[in-house]
Amino acid sequence: MTDQSGKRRKRLGEAGLLALLVAVALLGTLPWNGRALPFRASELRVLLCARTMAEGGDWLVPVYEEEVRINKPPLMYWLVAAVFHLVGGTESLALARGVNGLLGALLVASVYGCGRYWLGRRRAWLAAIMAATCYLFLFFARLCETDVGLTLFTTLSCFLIWMGADGRHGWAWWMAGVCSGIGFLFKGPAALVLPLVALVAGYGTGAIRNWKRGLVGILLLIVPFAGVVLPWYLYLFLGGSAGAAGKDIGFELSALIRESPHHGSWLYYLYTLPLLLLPWGIFLPAGLVYGWEARHHRGIRFILGWLIGALVVMTFVKSKQPHYAMLLLPPAALLTGGFLYNAAGNRDPGRYRATRVLLRMTCLGSAIAGLATMVLPFLKEGVPPWMGFVWGIPLVALAAWGLLMRHGLPVYRNLAVLASAMIWGVVGYGALFHEIAEPAALYRDCVAEARKHMEPGTQVFLAGRRAVPTKFYLHRPLHHVTDVAAAWQQARTGDLVIVSMDREHRRVLTMDPPSDPVFLRRQGEYELRMYVR
Repeated sequence: MTDQSGKRRKRLGEAGLLALLVAVALLGTLPWNGRALPFRASELRVLLCARTMAEGGDWLVPVYEEEVRINKPPLMYWLVAAVFHLVGGTESLALARGVNGLLGALLVASVYGCGRYWLGRRRAWLAAIMAATCYLFLFFARLCETDVGLTLFTTLSCFLIWMGADGRHGWAWWMAGVCSGIGFLFKGPAALVLPLVALVAGYGTGAIRNWKRGLVGILLLIVPFAGVVLPWYLYLFLGGSAGAAGKDIGFELSALIRESPHHGSWLYYLYTLPLLLLPWGIFLPAGLVYGWEARHHRGIRFILGWLIGALVVMTFVKSKQPHYAMLLLPPAALLTGGFLYNAAGNRDPGRYRATRVLLRMTCLGSAIAGLATMVLPFLKEGVPPWMGFVWGIPLVALAAWGLLMRHGLPVYRNLAVLASAMIWGVVGYGALFHEIAEPAALYRDCVAEARKHMEPGTQVFLAGRRAVPTKFYLHRPLHHVTDVAAAWQQARTGDLVIVSMDREHRRVLTMDPPSDPVFLRRQGEYELRMYVR
């Protein structure tokens, strides 16, 4: 009975830890996630393709801006469209982004699950907390994009390949193929390439020993992978979209391998990854040293090979973008979490003195951020001063608790302060402070005013910036023109002309319309006007 009670308590404890991790991830991604403007092209493609599907469009051939778009697989479009269809509306940005937030929570849980097997429960829990509270995750998991889903299933595939190569779980190869296929349908080839690179690195480092078993396993992996991926592509090539499919897919592969508008140095991810993983990224080099010193553990060797192999592959891909670094987040978090667990204990105080000083300095940074938050509303228009105190005082209080309290282990306390401060900061930004950098409320209010003047046949023209985000809010066709004169020439009586300007785009105001604007608002360098023709 005692053994059974102990096992039950252990299972409940594991479930509690996992629930806490999921709660932290959701707190960082869901609250006020619909307030920031959807200005990234990759997010708008998902939103508008999903809307078209949910409103009766073709679910198998995505359409964006009235053109077929199949250079990316459609799984994220399907998920968001399914949510839109379920709730009976396609206007909620928060619901669409919530899909990615839930995928992010699953990614954090997968980091914990994989790390528990390789590193142990406590190191894995620290790694998962770091994954859930770093800048890279908190920025991209709040958007309706595809990188989080790709990373989730790539991580699961890497772990299942390890399990299959270990020799005790033959089914794991099949499941790895399924996960790679699902990841591929989120975004593309990385879901298959990176797990296979991790497998090769595992053989190279000795983390995986039986190469014959691996060759058989790859064959077992390819079958379910093809079963998941091929049906959609066969439908495209056997149907009426073969020409568009070949053109779009060829363009996408050529952008990855030969040319890309998003080019960068071959060192790009070496210097951007620590920055994207802040505040924990400052400990990533030490995490790599920890992995090297603990390389006698096969699991840690596999994580090292996974991270380095992925870095090598991404270095040779021509397109360099910050959100691609999401694929490096799980192994980087696992190594950093293992290092900080060692630093948190009382072992070898001299060796980890610098780490503890850095943690205290980052807590001091939280206090400075809190003070800056309280001052910011007095320097920038659009934010009530009392809101600065509402969001700034808790940051100062957290930092004071981490720096001044003497009970418990200071490293764990400082880690808790940093994680809490990151969550509080991103929620505060989503709630209000994003309006300083990108005043989404201007566009929402302008669209609300436009709906008061629209009749069934009214056309809407926009001169200036942010045409596609405005179209998402407007939920009807929008004509994007070069300047006000062009809009006025094309518009008919009763049509609406929206002028969206900032400091660099005032040249769109090529004429003064004869009527006064029915909507005029300025915030910082942004200005929106709306005229009735």
